Amino acid sequence: METGKVLCWGQGTSGRLGRGADDPGTNAPLPEFVDETKINGLTPGTTAAAIYHENARGCAIMKNNSLLCWGQDNSGNLGTGPGDQTTGSPTQVSGFDGSADDKSVVAVGIGFQHSCAIVKNGRVACWGVGTNGRLGLGDQNLREVPTLISADFFDGSSNQADKKPVAISSGNSHTCVLVESGKVLCWGNGANGRLGDNNTAAHNQLTPAFVTNIDGATPATTAISLSTGNNFSCALMANGTVKCWGARQNGRLGDGQTSGSVGVPVQTAGNILDGNSDERKAINLTSGNQHSCVVRADKQVACWGSGVNGKLGDANVMAHNVAQPTLIPNFVNAAVAQKVRLNPKTADE
Repeated sequence: METGKVLCWGQGTSGRLGRGADDPGTNAPLPEFVDETKINGLTPGTTAAAIYHENARGCAIMKNNSLLCWGQDNSGNLGTGPGDQTTGSPTQVSGFDGSADDKSVVAVGIGFQHSCAIVKNGRVACWGVGTNGRLGLGDQNLREVPTLISADFFDGSSNQADKKPVAISSGNSHTCVLVESGKVLCWGNGANGRLGDNNTAAHNQLTPAFVTNIDGATPATTAISLSTGNNFSCALMANGTVKCWGARQNGRLGDGQTSGSVGVPVQTAGNILDGNSDERKAINLTSGNQHSCVVRADKQVACWGSGVNGKLGDANVMAHNVAQPTLIPNFVNAAVAQKVRLNPKTADE
């Protein structure tokens, strides 16, 4: 909203709608304002610049680059301190008050039970459940407040483009970061090949590792944005194509397959996103639990993956799969907006 306030609606348990400390926990069939004592658009510290919402919690980066989160906190998910901090009132994440570059957030990735953020000084911090190494800290321990990943991997003060993070996305139990060089690093649960490390077997990656074959050498191998879902990851390439890796179930990779897994990036099938003309180039990408959508340069929208409940916009609400990008009928002049998550992550399926 232009006012800098935030509206939420839907399921209301665990304070996920952020309606205040006395949030009744009831469902909201219509939009309701998030606690206006905390987000009211009156000052930089109370004006929302970006919002993120996953599962049972939400976060907002404020205009002063502080970070507020609300909702369920049973495992350090909110990053606001020890113990169960579940609350319906937006609460400042520990250490991120926007008072200096090392206390300011520019992007957030929210997973099922963990979160990670790009800090204004070019570092990356994570918090929450550490199982599978999803925090990138070299172990599987819980962190109840943001903890910096080693500067060996991300450091904005470095003169190495491989160490400067520019975008972040968290899946159910893994996270990926795009760096200035156009490469991508991922860490966490590596099952089904979701880390792009050429390994589809069950394994954990405890620290960030580069994705195979996204090397920043050519437009076709240079990523400019990325998005993660459950068991898979995707990247928008500089030539307008999209490459995905991980579990192929439901057609979620868009490569024409609906079973098995692949541990290296594969380009989506068909000519809808082949990059061979301006109108067939993707310019914005986002992923849900089992599907993805893009906005093309001609402002049309294409989606693929699980189509249950009509999530692909193809006039079909029944359970069905679409294994390659397909244009949404009668969708024209789509706006290119800041990425929002298509549906919440849940446990691996």
